[in-house]
Amino acid sequence: MNKILVLFMMLSLNSCNYFADRDPHPMNPIDEEAVKEDIAALANGSQMDDPDSEHRYNTARDDLIKLGSSIESHIIFELKNGRDWAVRLGCIEVLTGIGTKKCLEPIIAALKDQHPMVAQKAMYSLRVFCEHRIVPVKDMPNSAVPPIPKRKENDPIDQDYKIWVKWYTENGKALHKAWETWYHANKGEIQV
Repeated sequence: MNKILVLFMMLSLNSCNYFADRDPHPMNPIDEEAVKEDIAALANGSQMDDPDSEHRYNTARDDLIKLGSSIESHIIFELKNGRDWAVRLGCIEVLTGIGTKKCLEPIIAALKDQHPMVAQKAMYSLRVFCEHRIVPVKDMPNSAVPPIPKRKENDPIDQDYKIWVKWYTENGKALHKAWETWYHANKGEIQV
C-alpha cells in the first residue's frame, strides 16, 4: 500500500513540474518601484520636441514593454486614473506592446479621453489589437462615423493633428459608441 502511495505522489509531482516548466506566462517578480518610476517618466512624452525628454519617454516605454504582461494591471490602472495626458498616452503604447484582452475595454474607454492625442492613440491601438477599422478610409454606407479628412498635399504635417482635433470634437462620442458596440458584438472572436 505504501509503495502505491509513494508512486502516486511521485507521478503527481512529476506532472506538476511538467506543466510548470511550460507555463506560457511565468510569474516573474517585478520591481514595483521601478515600474512606478517608469510610468511617471512617461510624462516626458508631453515634451517630445526636447531630445532628452523624448529619450526618457522612449526608454521608460521600452523598459515597461520588456516587463511584459505581468505589469498589465498597473498600466491599465494608470490609463484609467492618470492625471497627465502623456502618461495615459504612454500607457496605451505600452499596452499595445504587452496587452491581453483585458486591456481592450480600458483602451476603448480612452476614446473618450479629454486630450485628443490620447484618444487618437487609442483608436490606432484598437486597430492593431482588433484588426478592425471603425473610421473608414473613404465614405462607406452605414458607417457610424465619417472618414477623417486628409490634409492638402502642401499643408504642413502638423495640420494632420489639427484636422484630427476638429474631427474628434465633432465625432468622438460616435467613435467611442461605435467601438464599444463592435467590441461587445465581437469580443468572443477577438484574438489578442
